[in-house]
Amino acid sequence: MGSTIAFSIGVYVQQEYGFALGYTIPAVSIFAAIIILAIGKAWYIVHPPEGSPLTTVSKVVITGASQCRHPHIDAPEMDSCIDRVKESYGGKFPDKTVEEVKSLGRIMPIFATIVLYWTVYFQMSTTYLLQGERMRLIYGNFSIPVASLSLFNSIVILILVPIVDRFVYPFFARCGMPLSKLQRIGIGMIFASISVVIAAGIEIARKNIMQEGGWMEQELAGEKFNASTLSVFAQIPQFTIIGASEVFTSITGLEFAYSQSPSYMQGVVMGLFLATTGLGSYVGSLLVAIVNSASRAQGAEWFPDEINDGYLEYYFFLLAGLMLINFGIFVIIAKKYKYVNQYSSEDERRRSGGKGSRQGEKTPLLSESECL
Repeated sequence: MGSTIAFSIGVYVQQEYGFALGYTIPAVSIFAAIIILAIGKAWYIVHPPEGSPLTTVSKVVITGASQCRHPHIDAPEMDSCIDRVKESYGGKFPDKTVEEVKSLGRIMPIFATIVLYWTVYFQMSTTYLLQGERMRLIYGNFSIPVASLSLFNSIVILILVPIVDRFVYPFFARCGMPLSKLQRIGIGMIFASISVVIAAGIEIARKNIMQEGGWMEQELAGEKFNASTLSVFAQIPQFTIIGASEVFTSITGLEFAYSQSPSYMQGVVMGLFLATTGLGSYVGSLLVAIVNSASRAQGAEWFPDEINDGYLEYYFFLLAGLMLINFGIFVIIAKKYKYVNQYSSEDERRRSGGKGSRQGEKTPLLSESECL
């Protein structure tokens, strides 16, 4: 809801009345939010700090790594050197603690593949805006805020979240092939690739129209741009699809981080997941620098300061290709991933009707059910 207000009222004020007033509005909102948060402090449940769980993780990993360098009797149940530090094998760490550290190690490769997803996702607030500035925004006396197209991202999230939760996921479950968390994340990656491919098509159409004489000069926030007469509303599909990708990859990613991490490290692991968003942004900046350096050597920058003189469509196609390669790596990692059941054995037996725990069950990314 906050982003919906920001991408409607906020961006209009910024474009029409200046950024000083535009930034004052969110600043006042944050100040008000802090006051409300402080007022409600008396009703919060606050747990005292218990020290950093990373200390335990570091000790297990370092001790386990040292065991890899020394001969040691192995057992069929061992699948890594870290198993040697379990108490059941003569080590000094409880078996449960070691298994929790191992589960953390299995999560990190999944997180690594999500970094590039965020690189593609953040095109919504970078290249998509640059493209929109050079499309028709002015209709009569009204100028459409270029950043307001992100409103379609927010709208599709508000619409899709209840639909997929109440109808799509239950439908697949009834077919006998419930979508696992990794399947959902993979679906979001595909949507992200589709979004940048559409953006590339829009960029090609935009420039072709300008070359045929369909261009206009428009002024936004005091700056003038040569823009195509192609309406900015042509960007709606790419914003909508990137929003759909967030429903599958971002929301499910948080759920995956929470459910698959050790109970005492859930906050840390969810923080690491959110850190992938920042890394994705940095990767995007690095990719632009590399692309411009390589294309400049060929005599034509893909991503110059004035994108009308560049080849932004090539950059979009590059992102789509990298995302698909990343998806392939994700599939390989996901097929080998063993889901961790958070519940205790007693709780699990109660939920499964006494059939025992399914902890460590391997769940493939792609279902073998005939329902698909």
